[in-house]
Amino acid sequence: GKVGMGWLGRIAAVGAVLAAMKAGQNYYPLETFSLNSFIFISWLTGPIALPWAKLSHAALEEQISLMADVRIQTDQGFEAPMMRKWLFGNTHEMTEPSVTRAVKLDLPARDGSKRTIPTLCTVPADCDPAQPIPLVLYFHGGGMVLGSASSEHPMQASVASAASAAVCAPDYRMAPEDVFPAAVDDALDSSLALLALDSVGGCSIDRAARGSIGVSAGGYMAAIAARELANVGVQLNVSVSICPMAKPFGGTASEAEFASLVAWPRIANQFAWAAYLRGQPEAAESWRANLLVDPPAKSLDNLPPSYVVTLLFDTLRDEGRAYAERLKALGKLIATKEYPTVHVGVLPGLAAGGAGDGAWDAAVKVLAQHLRP
Repeated sequence: GKVGMGWLGRIAAVGAVLAAMKAGQNYYPLETFSLNSFIFISWLTGPIALPWAKLSHAALEEQISLMADVRIQTDQGFEAPMMRKWLFGNTHEMTEPSVTRAVKLDLPARDGSKRTIPTLCTVPADCDPAQPIPLVLYFHGGGMVLGSASSEHPMQASVASAASAAVCAPDYRMAPEDVFPAAVDDALDSSLALLALDSVGGCSIDRAARGSIGVSAGGYMAAIAARELANVGVQLNVSVSICPMAKPFGGTASEAEFASLVAWPRIANQFAWAAYLRGQPEAAESWRANLLVDPPAKSLDNLPPSYVVTLLFDTLRDEGRAYAERLKALGKLIATKEYPTVHVGVLPGLAAGGAGDGAWDAAVKVLAQHLRP
């Protein structure tokens, strides 16, 4: 079943969004929104929010039949120039060939098959092959069920430009077609392959300078990749997780408090984890799935120093705070910063002029400062 994208559907969806915002304004004040955010929501409800709503309300048995169609519509929405402008703001301009250039790689999986992991790498256009640059592992968001490397290309380009680094984003396998630990395995396999490269897109790589970053599910995957690498004796120099999905199925006070709000409501969070861990309830307590469960003792020394961003009006706020506390207890926390905005409200376009303005740049600055040992 396709989801209607007509203007009547968009108008109805915008009305529903505004009603939810009105009902929740004690927690989610309307003044925290910038004009960009409102325009973004109006645009979003057509190509993205409606298919996501259909998917998140579907029974698990219906997901696979719906998923391909939903992903196509979502990717089309992200590819729209206006959509990218409102989501990513000025970072959209960093994808211009004069600033950065993109290179596609197919990295080998380590499962003995001939399967490869498609990966989008973005490098500074003016890199000097005689001057090696750091490598950053970038993981896209989407609840481990939606999204792609290309959907967040402007963010990758902004890191490549600001940190003078090669930024590589693997298209890891997603649920429900490929459940846990498929995405985790792809994160490890692609990371190992990337960290072994001497050059990307004509830029030389400093193999001692490396880190990871991501937002939402991407923040989770950035931390998971760092853990997986640590467990095989490889250490990143820094990992940055922004509003990460840290705890399977949530269950926190913030998830209950902001359950019905438009930005990553509880139903979306529950759906994403149910699809990702489908048929494996015990995995919710595994260190490979749950950031609040410490990895094996042998890997602790290899965990990188980490920076964690949490958002005040976010279903994931409390689990992000708890993850930062675990890192602090392990002596692996660079710092944590909380902004008074909503889930993904720190994306440059959404945050412009609002409470999350500058959060992305600050996170990238921390990443850049710690990339080299």
